[in-house]
Amino acid sequence: MVTIGFNPYRFRNCATPHNGQCGTQMHRPSNFTTQSMSYQPKSNIKQMENGFVIEVAVPGFEKKDISIQLVDNNLVVKGNKGEEHVENAKSFIANTFEKTYILPENIDRTNISASCDQGLLTITLKLAENTKKSIEII
Repeated sequence: MVTIGFNPYRFRNCATPHNGQCGTQMHRPSNFTTQSMSYQPKSNIKQMENGFVIEVAVPGFEKKDISIQLVDNNLVVKGNKGEEHVENAKSFIANTFEKTYILPENIDRTNISASCDQGLLTITLKLAENTKKSIEII
C-alpha cells in the first residue's frame, strides 16, 4: 500500500498556501463581510376549516423585533434585533431574518392576525367569506 500525503493547495496556482496570490477571490478573508448574520426561520403551515395558520420559529426575537407586512399577494415577515457589538466575541446568534409567503387568492386580506409567544410567531389567515363552499360528493 502506498500512502500519499494530501496537499489542499495542489490544484491552485501558487507556491505557498498563504501568499495572497492563490485560489480565487472567494478564498480570501477580505471578501467575508462583518455584517450581522441572517437566517431563514423554520415554519409550519396548517390548513384549517376556516383558513390557514402559519407558525414561525423565531427564538430570541421579541414581539417588538418582528414586523409583518402585506405587499401585493405576499406576506413578508421580518425580524431585526439590532446590532449588538461585543469586541473579541464570536456569536452564532442571528440578528435578522426575512421570510416571504405567497398568499392564495381566497384569503381575506383584512382579517389577518398574529401573536408571538416564547419564540413562536403564529399568523392566522382567514378565508374570504365568498370562497367558503361545500362540495357534495356524488
